[in-house]
Amino acid sequence: MNIFFGKISQKFDTVQLIEGYYSAPRGSSWFGELQIGDYVYMIGGDKIQFWQAREWGVKNGKDCMYFDILNADLGMKVSQLIALKFLYITKALAVLTSRSARNKAFFKLELIQNIPLIDLSNNQFYKNADLYRTIRVTKKEDVIEKSEDIQLIYENNRLQLVDNNFIESSIKKEFVDNLDKKGKGAIMKDNVLEYFSNAINDLPTTFTHNQIGLRRFYDTFFCEYKENDKYYIVGAFWKGHDPEDMSSTFIKESVWKNGFETELVDDVNKVPEGCHIAIKASYVRAKTTSVMMIKARGIVQKNLQDGHTLEIEWEEDFVPFEVPIGSYRKDTIKEVSNKAHIQSIWYENGQTPPENSERKDDDSSNDFNFPKNQILYGPPGTGKTFSSITKALSIIENTDESTLKEELRSVIKERFDKLLKKDRIHFSTFHQSMSYEDFIEGIKPKTKGTDVIYEIEDGIFKKIADQARVNWLQSKNSNNNFEQLFELLKKEWQENDSSELRISMKSSYFDIIDIREKNIDFRKSSGGTGHDLVISTLKDIYLGNRVMESGLAVYYYPLVEKLKTYKTDTSNVKLENYVLIIDEINRGNVSQIFGELITLIEEDKRLGKDEALEVILPYSKEKFGVPPNLYIIGTMNTADRSVEALDSALRRRFSFKEMTPKSDLLNKIIFDDFNLGQVLDKINKRIEALLDRDHTIGHSYFLQVKTTSQLNAVFKNCIIPLLQEYFYGDYEKIGWVLGESFFVKSTGSQNELFPSFFGQSKPDYAIQYHLADLDKIDIVYALKNLLGNKIPESKAAAVEIQ
Repeated sequence: MNIFFGKISQKFDTVQLIEGYYSAPRGSSWFGELQIGDYVYMIGGDKIQFWQAREWGVKNGKDCMYFDILNADLGMKVSQLIALKFLYITKALAVLTSRSARNKAFFKLELIQNIPLIDLSNNQFYKNADLYRTIRVTKKEDVIEKSEDIQLIYENNRLQLVDNNFIESSIKKEFVDNLDKKGKGAIMKDNVLEYFSNAINDLPTTFTHNQIGLRRFYDTFFCEYKENDKYYIVGAFWKGHDPEDMSSTFIKESVWKNGFETELVDDVNKVPEGCHIAIKASYVRAKTTSVMMIKARGIVQKNLQDGHTLEIEWEEDFVPFEVPIGSYRKDTIKEVSNKAHIQSIWYENGQTPPENSERKDDDSSNDFNFPKNQILYGPPGTGKTFSSITKALSIIENTDESTLKEELRSVIKERFDKLLKKDRIHFSTFHQSMSYEDFIEGIKPKTKGTDVIYEIEDGIFKKIADQARVNWLQSKNSNNNFEQLFELLKKEWQENDSSELRISMKSSYFDIIDIREKNIDFRKSSGGTGHDLVISTLKDIYLGNRVMESGLAVYYYPLVEKLKTYKTDTSNVKLENYVLIIDEINRGNVSQIFGELITLIEEDKRLGKDEALEVILPYSKEKFGVPPNLYIIGTMNTADRSVEALDSALRRRFSFKEMTPKSDLLNKIIFDDFNLGQVLDKINKRIEALLDRDHTIGHSYFLQVKTTSQLNAVFKNCIIPLLQEYFYGDYEKIGWVLGESFFVKSTGSQNELFPSFFGQSKPDYAIQYHLADLDKIDIVYALKNLLGNKIPESKAAAVEIQ
């Protein structure tokens, strides 16, 4: 079976994509080696289709090849096609799937695994995350032998490609470690290098195709790093010409032309080959805001040096987007040197805001409009905690949650655990004993030697809020970077061999001997211990919020001068998101736990917003506000009786997403002639009729079931205990849910239970049935009875208890 990838650009006849043909002279280079009967991944129209070449023909008077469209949308992106493990990686696959190629539209692919045709043409097949290669950065001793993934060894400050048999030799020979070149001018490569710079500090690290596509990986490590990358904005409006807007013409002809006879000739001749170029259209919106539309982007292939013509490789299927930049409105050709403008215009995804671009708000790491505060609610077993992990990761990585769901759960959990260790994510569970002092701040006892002292200690929420605020301030290039400077002071003290740090004064000195959470312990030059400085006071003095003229001022001010000696660079600090997950949020006394902060978590009350609020905390007397890059995810079990007590103020400040049972996830788990999706549906419909939908049962209890013994255990240990709780031990109602096969009849006379009582008739309390011992019933037949299926009478009831 021969398989190809082909491309039909939207700038040409898009009807070809709908009707399944390709117009080009028969025998021309456009078809390459493609023959009748071959299969094609057809790229175009923002999707990938699966075609089979049927016959040669004529369409609109031109030669063409007709195809059968086997699947009009595989639901797959180009980045996924490149990463498929069963495809040999060639330069054409790595590069030409997303770049134009002259005089060729079809490129042969090499299969390195036998995949059935029925799978290749099935869009469900491509939803398997295991199909796609990842990029793994690791130590030499941790290399996985015969891995199907791309592996890089980091050793002696260098990256090295691990040899494999699935990448074309000519590509492997071009590998170059550009890691040390980060920040030297190649903006597009720097975005990828930033990922790898972080990865080498936390080995092993794995990148999926959603994080770093193989095309971006190729451009970064298999191509020259040009330190003098240049970027140009050009116009395409030719006044008086028909048409006046030449954008479409330039794109079709793969050129850009200067429309003036004598003007700008020297400027055009200076444009270097290999530089980046973008066509713009500028206008003023609402008479106040200058906006620039980016209509096309490309790379200069050749400068004809005639002052007019540049040959351009334009990006395929480019989607125009706007940037809030008006400074190039009147320019026909202009070099762009402003870094923020470069990132805004040439950032990989076009419409994705760059890390340091100018924005009206502080949510530059919230491209997917994540709610600041959200609660996942639903009955038990619907995957609320499970989903909170995926949601937290999508917020931290600023990615679409749906793309993460395609990845292996183990890979997601590994990245989540690393973020927990880095304190980017905090996980907490509310309970009846949780207090304001645990969540915000409180006075806690600590031992110092043989003494017990009481110190103000930050709670769960304040810790992560402070971390997020430091990052938020630094990303804004704020001069108020006290936290960063203090960390450098702390680092110098920790690295000092004597475990002390000497601070010079005008005519003396003092030694820092310990840095605790709230205080700095020091020893005077005259000796003696027991002296300390309060870190929050030091911060106020550093920021100019407080002036001291006596007392400990002689120690505070030299320490302020010491902080100022440290050199920090916050120009490249990226705004990062932080997430606090609160499991079982309804089980705590929310109004008591949050206190005055219930108002501060509102989106418009966050720091940096027009309605921003700060409060003075009751213990530390510090000012406190919630930064915009902190997100709160709560989970809430609707079957819990404490739901009704959920604070109404909390309800107003959170968005709620219902998590319902998804029985369709169980349809592939089949026993005899039924599946577990049918079982769950039937149980939940009966519970809704007898109780309500808040007490239904989730799908997660059944997801790992493969055998009848596992199925039996789920009912014995999970489902029946839940029903007993829901119906308060009312076995009749439980019976209406499960059916009689889960119960056994009692035998013998119940009158024997009672003694004689002055000749009175004994009470008629005959217990007719009990829940069966599930180890003694046939669970498959019991479930068939539950579903109402016809089964042999001998199997209809459980074994009787004697």
